[in-house]
Amino acid sequence: MGTKTTTKRKPGTGAGPLRLAVTGCQTLIGSGVLAALDRLGPVGRVVVFDLQPPDTADPRVAFHQLDLTRPGADAEMAEVMAEERVSTVLHAAFLWDAVRDQGWAHELESVGTDYVLAAAIAARVTKVVVTSSVVVYGVSHRLPVPIPEDAPLNGERTLPPFRDKVAAERAVARFAAAHPEVCTTVLRCAIVLGPSVHRIISRTLHRPVVPTLMGFDPLVQFVHPDDVIEAFLLCLRGEHPGVFNLAPPDAMPLSDVIRAGGRTALPLPHVLAIPGAGLLWAAGIGDLHPSYLSMLRFSVVMDGTRARAALGFVPRRTRDTVAAFFGREGAP
Repeated sequence: MGTKTTTKRKPGTGAGPLRLAVTGCQTLIGSGVLAALDRLGPVGRVVVFDLQPPDTADPRVAFHQLDLTRPGADAEMAEVMAEERVSTVLHAAFLWDAVRDQGWAHELESVGTDYVLAAAIAARVTKVVVTSSVVVYGVSHRLPVPIPEDAPLNGERTLPPFRDKVAAERAVARFAAAHPEVCTTVLRCAIVLGPSVHRIISRTLHRPVVPTLMGFDPLVQFVHPDDVIEAFLLCLRGEHPGVFNLAPPDAMPLSDVIRAGGRTALPLPHVLAIPGAGLLWAAGIGDLHPSYLSMLRFSVVMDGTRARAALGFVPRRTRDTVAAFFGREGAP
């Protein structure tokens, strides 16, 4: 499809029912927002771009099969968004665990984000909301505790599997600076922990024995998936430009998390564990990239003050999220 039709229709102005485009409908955030459309107020149309259709029969939702890694995806998106008079874009097509095919990850997250932003401009949308993660800050003993939104993004250096998330965020920052007429919001989530969230941290904590690194007990911070969805609904409903950390006000030592679940810690010497994890990853065994082990050494705790003040975002405590994950709500 070409882009010659993308400027024929008047763009959305924010008045009237919401006309929304969503990428990544199979992700936690994409699927969660689609399941909560009735909490967004009047919704006129939702256009979903993905390889597989969303799990919804809502008549307001229209699915357009699209591969964000394919050249020309930006022109195709722009034409559809202009025809549907989309005013707001939720870009949620990001990976949440490390993958071995880093070339594909680059095409999806970095190049794919470029395509989404180009389509947004061509279709003259007025709002873009982008998902991100604490991993863009990286992990190091040099990180401040807690981490403010203006901290350097060192994820590409200390968490190499997530370097394309950093590249995507930098592209969004350039976009926001060049297009102040578009309300651009980036939401960086703390580690999301919930019974239905299937990521490496939840899979690890479900095991009876949890590996740790000998001599280290970092602070960890978890946000409940329902709270994450609520934050995105707040930003899709209102005007909140800028970057926000979605993080609870507290953190817990990893040892307390393990005890809360009735699990047993297995301390490993890091001088052996990290090279060992590297060998297993290179051999195609398991899903643990060796850089993850740095998160068992150093605290990665975000400052959520700005989101609480500007968005009114008040998530439950890490301690409560951990209790809910282990099915022990109401624990002290």
